[in-house]
Amino acid sequence: MLSFATMQLVYQVTSHLWHWGPQLAINLVSCLMGAGAMAVAWVFTSDCRHRALSFALIATAGFTLLFFGHIETYACPATAFLLMALCAKGSLRWGWSTWPLVASFSLMAWLHLVALFALPAVGFTLWLVWCERRPTGVELRHTLLAASPLLMLWLSVWVYHCGSGELLEGGGFFHSLTRRNYDERYALLSMAHLRETGFFLWRSAGLAAPLAVWALVVRRRDRLTQALAGLLLCYLYFLVTWHPDAGQRDWDLFTFPGIICVLIVADALDCLPRSAVWAWPVVAVNLLTVMPEAYSNARLGERGHALIALADLPEGTVALLDNRLPLSERPILVMEGLHTLRVIDRIESSHRFAISVRPGENQTLTVVRGELERLR
Repeated sequence: MLSFATMQLVYQVTSHLWHWGPQLAINLVSCLMGAGAMAVAWVFTSDCRHRALSFALIATAGFTLLFFGHIETYACPATAFLLMALCAKGSLRWGWSTWPLVASFSLMAWLHLVALFALPAVGFTLWLVWCERRPTGVELRHTLLAASPLLMLWLSVWVYHCGSGELLEGGGFFHSLTRRNYDERYALLSMAHLRETGFFLWRSAGLAAPLAVWALVVRRRDRLTQALAGLLLCYLYFLVTWHPDAGQRDWDLFTFPGIICVLIVADALDCLPRSAVWAWPVVAVNLLTVMPEAYSNARLGERGHALIALADLPEGTVALLDNRLPLSERPILVMEGLHTLRVIDRIESSHRFAISVRPGENQTLTVVRGELERLR
C-alpha cells in the first residue's frame, strides 16, 4: 500500500543522492512521520488549558517509539490516525466540515488496512456531527468525494487483486475459545492472551490506559469523548480478536488502542481533578520506560542483518522462525535481535527456543534431544 510506496520513493531518492541503503531510508520515513505526528498533536491540544502538559502526555507515550527510526510500516498509518482524531475534534468542537475526517480515514486505509476497523467509529462520529448541525448539500458532496478513494481501494485490492498478498488475505483471527491451533500462540481469552493484550496496551499507552477509563466516565456527555470511545471500542475488538503472529514483537501493529487512550486523557486533562499534580509523574514514567527503547531504536549504525540455518532436521519435522519463516539447512536473512524458533515434530509436539542474533553473524543451529545447540 502507500506505506510501502512512500518508503520505496524515499529509498529511490536517497540512494540516488547519497547512496543510502533501504534501512536508512525507512529510518528517515519513520522520523519524518514522527515530526508530522507531533505537529498534529500540538494542534490537537490547542484548546487545552494545560496545553504543554497535554502535549507532553502524547509526545512521551509508548506509541511514539514508532517514530524513532522504527523498521516497519506503522509510522505512516499512526500519523494518519492522529490526523483523523484531530479532524474528528475539529468537526465536533471547532465547526470544521466533515470531509477532512473522511479524507484522513481514506488516507489511513490506503496506508494500512488496519484502518478498516475504524469504519464504524467514523460513521458514528459523522452521526454525532450531523446531530449537532444539519449538513449542507455542498458538505455532503465533499464528504462523499473524500470517501471515493475507499472505492478505489476496494477495487484495487479485492476486485483486481493489485498487490494483494498474505497481509491482505486475513486469517489472523482466533478460531477457538479453548483449543489452541498449531499456528496460534494461545487460545482466545486465555491467561496468556490477556497478558499479551495487557502488554500491548502498556507498551503503547502506559498509565494512560487505566486513566482513560476515568476520563471516559468524567466526560461521558462530551461529544468528542463519545466519538473517541467508539473508536476505542473498534480497536479493542481488533486487539482482542486479531492474532499476533510474532508475539510481543508485534507490538507496533497493536498501538492504535493505546493511541486513543492517550488522546482521551490528554483532551480530558482540564476536567480531571488535580491533573497538574499527577500528570507530570505520568510523563516521568513515560520517559523512564520509553526513552531507553527510543535510544535503542535510534542506534542506526548498529543495525544489521544476520544469517540463520538449521542443520540435521529430522524428516517430518517443521521449524518456524518467529512463527512465520520456515527454517532449514539453507540460511535465511534475518534482522538482528531476539527471535523465536519453534520446532514441531511428527507427533505434533512443539518446542520453543529463544535466539539472540548479532549483526553479521552466520549461525547454524541444531536440535538434539529437545535442546538447541549451535554448530557455528
